[in-house]
Amino acid sequence: MGAGLTVEIARLEGEVVISVAGEADIASVEQLRDAIEPHLSPRQTIVLDLSGLTFLDSSFLGVLVQARGELGERGGTLLLRNPSETALRVLTLTDLTDLVDIEIDRQADEQG
Repeated sequence: MGAGLTVEIARLEGEVVISVAGEADIASVEQLRDAIEPHLSPRQTIVLDLSGLTFLDSSFLGVLVQARGELGERGGTLLLRNPSETALRVLTLTDLTDLVDIEIDRQADEQG
């Protein structure tokens, strides 16, 4: 087993920002689901900051697809912010970049 998953939640400017770091796999994905589910309310924007994500598997992708679907039905939005290189590669290979909105802060990227 690896480093596990760290999830931090903050409310900023009308958004719920959930920062995810470490390894998101079958052993830790329930932690992510537990962080997202309480915020699946009408017209809610949930931002997943994936800049600290070092590994993800299909169970993580399943949570993303489910959350995006539920938010979409309720008029909300799921936004992936600053996905790590690993996360972006997996999202691209699985064609999820066409399904979810991705925001990359180039300024933060250049400073890191």
